[in-house]
This record gives sequence, structure tokens and C-alpha cells, in this order.
Amino acid sequence: MDTGTILSTGVEAIKMAWTYFSTSQGSRMSASLFRDVETYCMFIGYPRSGHSIVGSMLDAHPNAVIAHEMGDLKYVYCRFDRLRLYHLLLQNTRASAKSHRRSGEYIYEVPGQWQGRFERIKVIGDKQGEGATLRLRARPWLLGRLRKTVGVPIRFVHVVRNPYDNISTMAVRAANGGIPDLKASLTRYFKLCETVMHVKQNVDVNEIVEFSHESFIESPSTTLRGLCLSLGLVPSDEYLGACAGIVYKSPHKSRHKVVWSPDLLEEVMRGIERFPFLREYSYEE
Repeated sequence: MDTGTILSTGVEAIKMAWTYFSTSQGSRMSASLFRDVETYCMFIGYPRSGHSIVGSMLDAHPNAVIAHEMGDLKYVYCRFDRLRLYHLLLQNTRASAKSHRRSGEYIYEVPGQWQGRFERIKVIGDKQGEGATLRLRARPWLLGRLRKTVGVPIRFVHVVRNPYDNISTMAVRAANGGIPDLKASLTRYFKLCETVMHVKQNVDVNEIVEFSHESFIESPSTTLRGLCLSLGLVPSDEYLGACAGIVYKSPHKSRHKVVWSPDLLEEVMRGIERFPFLREYSYEE
């Protein structure tokens, strides 16, 4: 199912209605847990750009609850109130912690930290970059409804990766052992870029927290510290050290694992020129 779609079948609508009513008691009982929430965090962008590890690290902070791929905007679309939404986000992060924050073949568990637990929740949100971006593309007004629902400042986390690597990884994963379709992934990627640009143009510049996947890999503690402070979180040295310990030593240059035609290389180059947040990248870099 296209993740931009909210409810595509009657069965899904029934499940959503059941979820709405079944969370009534739980959301009321957990209301006191959310009284200190100051910031709502959501991710915008692309699959295979590093969102999963960043979201998992934020969830490891004692004052943050960041769900993994819950799809918060579909609940906002269905008019879930703030407490129901927050209750579901908390349930999701607890379940994700039990599975060691697994994403595909990767595990993003931060040893000794707070994934699935918290001391006091100051930041809450969902890590679903592509899904949220597609939903905002299809229904831009969802952003206004989200603001009304949460009633606190929103921060949009945007992680940028070299487009050639990002597109290559998207194509390989979509092929699932077959021949990667770079053209299809290229088209998908730049449509997401268009929506990200639209979001950036329609929110306050201070609401966007943007950094590159490469800078994160090169200096995870520094990048994570900046992200935390932008969200209103104070990162301890112990927390930063534990998070840095699960980061790869160098970025995966997956562009070299697929065959790029000259035409497709040129098409990506033209796409890069359209978006200021991509202009530092090239195939050779």
C-alpha cells in the first residue's frame, strides 16, 4: 500500500475505529505521563537515509519517546486526540525496544540507555520519514491539524544523504534480490525532495533540524548533541558515548554497488541542482 494513503480498505477503517475506542481508557490513565511534553518531533525525507538510527538514538534519551514507523499522521487524519496519539506512540516505542529497535536486518539498540523507558517525557514523536512525507504531499493540511492536535512546538528532523547512495540503496532494497531499477527509485526520491522543499518553505526556519548522514557518521556525538539541543534535550556524555558506539565507522557508498548509466548520472545531477540541501553532493564525492 502507498504509505501516502490513509485508509485504503474498509477493514483498515474498522481497525482504526477499534483502536480509537480501545485506547480511551489507556490514554486517560497515562495522561499524567505527558504533562511535561514541550516538543513534538517528526521526521521528513527519504528511506535509507539514516532516519532509523537517529530516531533510535533519540528514543534512548531519558526525556524522549520516539516511536518507530507508527505513522502518526494517519491517526491525526482520523482525529485522534493528543492523549490517544501520545499513548500509541508510547506503546510503539515500548514494543520497539522489546525487538531491540530492529529495522530490517539492522538492530539499533543503544546499550544501557532508555529505549522504551523514560524519566520524564519532554519530547515525543514518530520516526517515519518517507511515510510522513508522502502523507504531507497528499494532504498538506495535515500539518495544521497536527499542530492543533499536539499543541506544542514541532521540530522536523531532515537527514540528507548523498543522493547517489540514497537512490542506489532504495533501488537495491526494492529489487529484493532482483535487478535494481535506478530510474524508478530516482523518480521516487526526487518527489520526496519536492515535498520536503514545500514543507521547509511553509514552516519557520527554526522548526527544521537538518544535517547530513555523512557528518553524522563522521562525528556522531557532535551531531547528536546539536540535534538534542535543538529539541530541548540535554545530552549527557554517557548517553552520547553509548549512542556513538553503535554507529558505523564510515558511510556505505552503495552507489558503487550498482551500474549507473551516463543518462541517469546526469539526471541526478540536474535534480541535485534543484534543491539547495543537496548541492554539496556529487557522484565523485
